[in-house]
Amino acid sequence: MKKHLSFLFGLLLLCTAGCTDSRTPDTRWNKKAFRNMTGLVPDSGIKGIRAYADEFSGIDPLYCMAFTATPEAVARIVDKRKMKKTVPSEWREDFRVPSSIKWWNAEERRISDYYVAEVKRNGVTEIMYYLWHDPKTGKCQFMMVCF
Repeated sequence: MKKHLSFLFGLLLLCTAGCTDSRTPDTRWNKKAFRNMTGLVPDSGIKGIRAYADEFSGIDPLYCMAFTATPEAVARIVDKRKMKKTVPSEWREDFRVPSSIKWWNAEERRISDYYVAEVKRNGVTEIMYYLWHDPKTGKCQFMMVCF
């Protein structure tokens, strides 16, 4: 039984390995991650998608992306995920993102507009969406946390 569990876990890791590519923008996997997180197909208004997934280091999977977007593309994301513009609160969003991922940049988030959405089922939060958008540069950072 132990061998079967080890094999199954190894197979699962193999299947998910490479599902995002945090170093190379606009790969097929990063575009798929964009689609899964935002609910939209990336179009010409979205460029330079980089994605990172942390599904194994904790009980709450964490997904992060960075990309450049037109104001219209940002509006589509905000609308699709029913996000609200708000004032960011201090919290530890970087705690599981490796420091080697330079595009996950706290300074850029500090100067960006901030949007948030919470998805609940039966009164319990299942998913949180966070979007930071710098209207001057078009740079965006997007995070999805599943509970």
